[in-house]
Amino acid sequence: MIRNSLVLAILPALVSAAPARPGPDPSAEFQRQYHALALEGQPAAGPNALDLVGPVAERIKAVTAEVMAKQFPGEKPEMVDLQALTREAATPREKEIARAVLAALIKSDVPRLAAELAAAPRSVKPEGTGLLFNQMLPQLGRFRQIARFEAGRMALAQEAGDTSAWLTAFAETMRLGRQASQEPVLISALVGIAVQSLAFDSAHRLIASGVDDTTLVKVAGIVRASPQPGLDRQFRGEQLMAEDALDYIYDTGPEAIKVLRQPTNNPPARPAEPVVAEGDAMGPGMPPRAEHRRLITDYYTKLRAWARLPAVQRKAIGASQTLGRAREESLLLQTLSPAFEKAVAALDQSRAERAGLLTVIAIERFKLAKGTYPANLGALSGDLLTEPAVDPYTGGPLGYLPPSKGPYEGGRAYVLYAAGIDASDDGGKVDFGNPTSVNKEGATGDLLLNRYAPSKK
Repeated sequence: MIRNSLVLAILPALVSAAPARPGPDPSAEFQRQYHALALEGQPAAGPNALDLVGPVAERIKAVTAEVMAKQFPGEKPEMVDLQALTREAATPREKEIARAVLAALIKSDVPRLAAELAAAPRSVKPEGTGLLFNQMLPQLGRFRQIARFEAGRMALAQEAGDTSAWLTAFAETMRLGRQASQEPVLISALVGIAVQSLAFDSAHRLIASGVDDTTLVKVAGIVRASPQPGLDRQFRGEQLMAEDALDYIYDTGPEAIKVLRQPTNNPPARPAEPVVAEGDAMGPGMPPRAEHRRLITDYYTKLRAWARLPAVQRKAIGASQTLGRAREESLLLQTLSPAFEKAVAALDQSRAERAGLLTVIAIERFKLAKGTYPANLGALSGDLLTEPAVDPYTGGPLGYLPPSKGPYEGGRAYVLYAAGIDASDDGGKVDFGNPTSVNKEGATGDLLLNRYAPSKK
């Protein structure tokens, strides 16, 4: 998980809420704009996922504790790994515990509560008060906890051959990812990406085990119903937080800068009158307030445009060349920018995984219909692949090695891949054992998208 969104890396201790100065709330306009941004694209009424996620997570916690106390006394409930059934390195004991807890959860009211949560059309917090830094989202951890339950539930359903139960859990996990990503702050989008990644992984496991055409069509329909927007809203929300933080820092003075460098649980209170005059600088990386605000505006405007480009174009332009001046001259941006670039890379990988899953489904459906795998991706007709198989790293098509160029590791009939973080098509040079290893900074090679070999039957 990427840690350095503004919420997590800049003044995280401000969750303890430094007292606002007397009189009108200096952050009120930022709060209003942030809330309006959070409402974009969401219904005005209906059940709110953020009201439901806590009770579901607490119920999972309670049932887990009950099982552990009765069946595994002495074991810590918080150490239970609900994904142990899909983790190769999991011990037999970890898998035994996971099975027992998952069985109890499935028999409890958790599936009903999880279904109600997944059906909620909205995911938005009330408009807040005080610094936007106080917009920490404990619900995000709860979304991930519920997603782990759903992943375990999918694993059990696959073992039992219960396709209906698997599809239910898969659809709920995809919706959880969408709900988690609604808040206009970077960490929200990243949690949504992580949750949907669990769903993608489970889908690949199911497909590798062999499924019929009807199931493949249903999986594709669920994926298409959960499009992946860019990070534009999140970057706009982070910009509002940066501007709000800027005013707090200049209002409060040098003590606030210390918090930038060394977080504390006791941030300085905002004084009744600004400490730093409008035209005064505060030292290196802290130019006069108006100039600093212009740097922030310029940075985020360029960042949003840069993030929309395919990785190959971003690589050619270079983040430093595009964003460098503002970043060099702003202490605030120096703290933030590495995380933002990593977040864009995380979205690239998620988009590649989504395109890859839809393409794998189309390839497997072609095989079921024709009795053989396609010689190239162009053979996949519109009814099989309704969205172009675009590689987000290059902007071109995904890479495909057909059976004629095999054999491939693990008995795979073909290799489907994306270019990976280096944005260079290496002709299908993938890491079968650890597909995502090629997406570490400085790595080369292609990203394997049909990640699991067919099950031996």
